[in-house]
Amino acid sequence: MLSGCGRIEPVQRVAGLRVVLVTDYEPGREFSSVHTHVSAGVLQAAEVSHDVRWDPKGAGNLNEGVVVADVQGLPLGDQTVNVRLMNDSEGVVDAWSVPLFFRGQELLTVVLSRGCDSLGCLRDNGLPCNQCVNGQCIDRDGSTGVERGGAWIAGCGLQACTQDEECPVTALCADSRCIHGMCLQVIKPLGCDPLYFCNPDPSVGCESVVAPECGQICFPGASECTVGFVDCTTGTPICSDVTHREDGTPCSGDGWCDGRGGCEIKLRPTDSEDTRLFGLDMFEMDGQLFVNGRQQVPMVEQGVLFVYEVENSTDPTLRLVQKIEPSDQAAQLDFGDTFAGEGGWLAVGASQILMSGPGATYIFQQDGLGGWHESQKLVPADGLFGDEFGGSLSISGQWLAVGAADHAATGSQSGAVYMYENVAGFWHFRQKLVPLDNGANHIFGTVVAVHGEHLVATAPGADAAYTYQKVGGMWVEDQKLNVVGHEDGDDLVWDGSTLLVGASDNGAIQGYIAHFEYDGVNWAAQPHIVPSLSLLGDKFGGAFRFNGLQLASAAEGASSTGAPVYLFVRKNNAWVEQRSYVPEDSTVGSGHGIGLAITEDLLFVSAPQDGSPMPNHGSVYVYHL
Repeated sequence: MLSGCGRIEPVQRVAGLRVVLVTDYEPGREFSSVHTHVSAGVLQAAEVSHDVRWDPKGAGNLNEGVVVADVQGLPLGDQTVNVRLMNDSEGVVDAWSVPLFFRGQELLTVVLSRGCDSLGCLRDNGLPCNQCVNGQCIDRDGSTGVERGGAWIAGCGLQACTQDEECPVTALCADSRCIHGMCLQVIKPLGCDPLYFCNPDPSVGCESVVAPECGQICFPGASECTVGFVDCTTGTPICSDVTHREDGTPCSGDGWCDGRGGCEIKLRPTDSEDTRLFGLDMFEMDGQLFVNGRQQVPMVEQGVLFVYEVENSTDPTLRLVQKIEPSDQAAQLDFGDTFAGEGGWLAVGASQILMSGPGATYIFQQDGLGGWHESQKLVPADGLFGDEFGGSLSISGQWLAVGAADHAATGSQSGAVYMYENVAGFWHFRQKLVPLDNGANHIFGTVVAVHGEHLVATAPGADAAYTYQKVGGMWVEDQKLNVVGHEDGDDLVWDGSTLLVGASDNGAIQGYIAHFEYDGVNWAAQPHIVPSLSLLGDKFGGAFRFNGLQLASAAEGASSTGAPVYLFVRKNNAWVEQRSYVPEDSTVGSGHGIGLAITEDLLFVSAPQDGSPMPNHGSVYVYHL
């Protein structure tokens, strides 16, 4: 239903279209995408057409309007615009098509309402209209009415509204609102309990749909039952029970049905009685998953790094192949709290040494059989006790960046980054980096990321991330990027063009991920990445991982049972929230999401304070993407 057309820029040689959607259909439940199709009229080339899809997840109620398409490069003249709400099965929920004559930049507002049929809008001749907007009929065939912005409009009589009170009564979980002269049934946020959805019909209200043969709540339009028992699209069971696959075979170990006919798994250390805080951090490299933890050795507790082979991504299993420990193990409490690897090299940090010293970084090299062997220990020549050398690490090619955020370079805890170069299998110190405006408590080097000839290092005390570029064999300071709320422990990802910086400690909001794009010369700030449901204090953005297309980020501070991990997918340089992960056996305080790792198919999420089988022993959950 077309509610308005207008020109927002002067006439030009090519045209553009911005489509604003206003609807009371509920995104995610009643529709899953918006499809806008622009095709040429009879006087234009037949092959000229444009398709735009918009994902409404996380958008909430759209009754105030949102831009769903912004298309440029359209030919002038006659075009046909079709806007459709689509469900998960690519079925059309509602649609509107209108011919427009393009003279330049056009603005089209489309109103689609679940209650349109009940309006009973009539033409002047008493016959039903196709659509009713602003109390007026819009006649698709154009046989009556007055041309207005490319659409045909005729009077509708008594169906116009000017205030909410003129609209029909809805259920308590919804409101009847007069928007654009039309009554829309708007769902109230939190109008129903989480396991119910709102039907605005005043005789119904909050209701649930019971999934057949499993008795679990299942939302209409969802791809699976809440606990993964039933395919809601077909209503057929996809798992015989919570611990079995679709074919009836049991999930291995502590696995459970994933809602897709397979199994998710939960990983614990094999020697769990001697291991604590399993999964404080982890990463995946070349089919191996590295997970850190703490183990008791004579007289002291030290860090240890577990190495697992990831086998069969469809129904994954993890096989422990090695336990990496430092050669001088009794001295290293934090061994394994940071690590980085590439091309057969693994750097492992131990930023807190029990007796004395600035910290250390251990270098391991992989042999032909996949095993890891210590080859070198790096300690800065100018290091002092408490420097936190090795508190952050990054490897790219022959370069290794080591952060020492508490080093007193230009004042107490001002911080520094040490650069090492691999020459013939030996890592040589080359340069110590300190920003020109570095000062006390800036803790520069809290997180580092090197990629090719570019380096990024954060300084939470300065609300900044500094970029460096290698010029003539030296690393030269380039730019300073503003990042408010980044703190020690927040992640950073840099792949050569996309830079993501966590900011979990922003006091005004729930935390966010700062996004920058680098074109080889300039760094352009992009909109912050935030989840749809996170709250103040959730510390979203503390831990995240990016596989080039999908971004997984935790809300570690969420007070609900089991902090969620949100999955975003990148579409046309925008981040669209896909889903969130919370384990079946979730408990408050388990630390779910503190450590993350991601591949093309799997998401690994640690819960280092998980209380099973013993308090704070920790575990790692493996989810399908």
